[in-house]
Amino acid sequence: MIKRINLITGNDGNAAEFAAMLGIEITAAKRDLPEIQSLDVREVAARKAADALQLLGEPVLVDDTGLAVEEWNAA
Repeated sequence: MIKRINLITGNDGNAAEFAAMLGIEITAAKRDLPEIQSLDVREVAARKAADALQLLGEPVLVDDTGLAVEEWNAA
């Protein structure tokens, strides 16, 4: 079982939030990673996690959100 994980974020508060939710030690790891442009949030997060894992060589967690508007002013 994983006892410690790196959260890719520049916000230490996010690490504390995730630690409380997951019940494990979370370390905030600020890294500038390339972010692919896609409407599929899963694809963006998966790529970010893979890049962070390769960079750090340790377990990582990423958090990503997206907003897509399918129609605008549709009548």
